[in-house]
Amino acid sequence: MTGAGRESARSPSLAAAASQRASRRKKWLRMLDPHSVTVNIYGHEYTLKGEAEPEYVEKVAEFVDRKMHEVAGSSSLVSTTKIAILAAINVADELFRERRKRQEALALLDDKTGQIASLLEQEMDKL
Repeated sequence: MTGAGRESARSPSLAAAASQRASRRKKWLRMLDPHSVTVNIYGHEYTLKGEAEPEYVEKVAEFVDRKMHEVAGSSSLVSTTKIAILAAINVADELFRERRKRQEALALLDDKTGQIASLLEQEMDKL
């Protein structure tokens, strides 16, 4: 067995130990400051503070991490900053598209509500 083989055979247990240490550290930090959440985004650890539930913050961080990995996987960029900026642009694009869809849905709802109100008025006038 080569050195690389031995190393890869050990890496799952090393990864598990690192994960356990990170988990213990997160719990310890939460006890110190319940509004503090430590997350890992694209290989970097960040401690975030806010009023949101820790599970929500972790979910948002996982989303950002996933977007950065998507960008890195589909481009030749190596700069973390450039990957982060492109990921932010992609997320902003999704947000703008969803906002547009929401506005269109609200306009349609408003139109349909007006039509229904008009029909109801016509029927009430007949009574």
